Amino acid sequence: MNVHAVNDPKKFFEELGGLHDSRIEEVAFSSDDLRLQLKISDLNSNFRGLPEYNGERPCLLIFRGVQDFFIDATPVEGVIIGNASIRKEIQFLVAEIYLNVGPGELSYKKSIGSIRVSFDSLVICDTPSA
Repeated sequence: MNVHAVNDPKKFFEELGGLHDSRIEEVAFSSDDLRLQLKISDLNSNFRGLPEYNGERPCLLIFRGVQDFFIDATPVEGVIIGNASIRKEIQFLVAEIYLNVGPGELSYKKSIGSIRVSFDSLVICDTPSA
């Protein structure tokens, strides 16, 4: 697995179109090392069907040095990112991830939750396709 630090998480999220349409397959938190992991099925989902699409990129987004986090989701039909952004606070970074459930009929185009995490650094770990 290819693991690397994301030097500018805000720019990273922006360049990936706010992670729009990326499916979150799994969420895990480690209290031992204050790490929150999001398993993403395709980091490039925002560009699917466009010339910019570089192919499927499954990965783990690993937020390190987590100060706090909040998850509000109803995973009726899976959890898909509507938009994700990062802002800089005085002592840490804050990721705000707005979720859509879908793509089924029960939740089509409905915003159904969010993830908010305050953290020190972001690491990405590319994973093999399923």
